[in-house]
Formats: sequence, structure tokens, C-alpha cells
Amino acid sequence: LAGLTHQRELYSRTVQALADASQTVIALVTRPERSSLTEAERTRRELAELDITRVHLFVNAVFRAIDPTDSW
Repeated sequence: LAGLTHQRELYSRTVQALADASQTVIALVTRPERSSLTEAERTRRELAELDITRVHLFVNAVFRAIDPTDSW
């Protein structure tokens, strides 16, 4: 049980550090797809429940064709 107590203390200190906006920024990277964006939002909500609120979302692989006939 002593090992478990140590793990709980480590977890608590880790969450405290992650929640400290002066120390931590969380970057979520997703693709521009509904399921990926839904998962990113679920993750953001779970982090917020731990008072981790300095979270930025980056959408990767957005393609804008210069030529409208370009079919990526």
C-alpha cells in the first residue's frame, strides 16, 4: 500500500502542475473530421474537469485549393 500512496501523491502533483496555466499549455491536434473533432472536445471536457483549462486546438491537414479544379 505504501507504493500506492506514493503513486497517488505523484498523480496529484502532476495534475496540479498541468492545471497551473503559468507552467502548462496543452496542445490538442486533430484532423478536420467530425469524429476527430468530437474526440478533441471530449478530451477538452475531461481536462476541464481536472481544472486544466489552458488548452489550444490545432486542426491539421486543412487543404484549400488555389485552383478550384484541384481535387486533393
